[in-house]
Amino acid sequence: MTVMRLGMFGGTFDPPHIGHLVMAEVARETVGLDRVLFIPAAIPPHKAGLSISSGEDRAQMVARAIAPYPAFSLSRCELTRDGVSYTIDTLREVRRQVPYQDAHIYLLLGADMLAQFGAWRESAAIADGATLLAAPREGYELSDLITRTRAQFPNVDIRQLPMPPLDVSATWLRSRIKEGRRVEWLLPAPVLEYVEKRGLYR
Repeated sequence: MTVMRLGMFGGTFDPPHIGHLVMAEVARETVGLDRVLFIPAAIPPHKAGLSISSGEDRAQMVARAIAPYPAFSLSRCELTRDGVSYTIDTLREVRRQVPYQDAHIYLLLGADMLAQFGAWRESAAIADGATLLAAPREGYELSDLITRTRAQFPNVDIRQLPMPPLDVSATWLRSRIKEGRRVEWLLPAPVLEYVEKRGLYR
């Protein structure tokens, strides 16, 4: 029996942009993922206390961004769970869902998140339960981070995604939208339409 290859891609997605889509597609191609779950966080641990768009708005934007891609799906599991969104809780919740119980899970994360991985809640359990797919980011030496992660978690399976750094800043995008500047080359058209219709980031 062929084991499903499932990608988990968590984040704030405020808004979801072209960098997210490229990273997910490169991951899908690189390890042959059958599905990539985009999982908007209710409250990201590293952004607790910061103002973010509503979970529903972010879920709606993700749904619109990934609609053209059959292998990409939206998961609302962190939004319905509410509270601070810890990856280990999401990993365990996804494992309980049909048809993901026996899937090989791949966790997509950027180098900036990998730099913090050792401080994540139950990071050793995450390293044991999922393969890490790390994308480069400007300002981070990804090869050094991978070496450090392997030293800290000897059983971890971690791979570098073959792509250049795509540092599209959601903060910068929100600022440009607020100022009425153009962003259509960085946001999928349906996402931009939703942003404008809802008056987000104004």
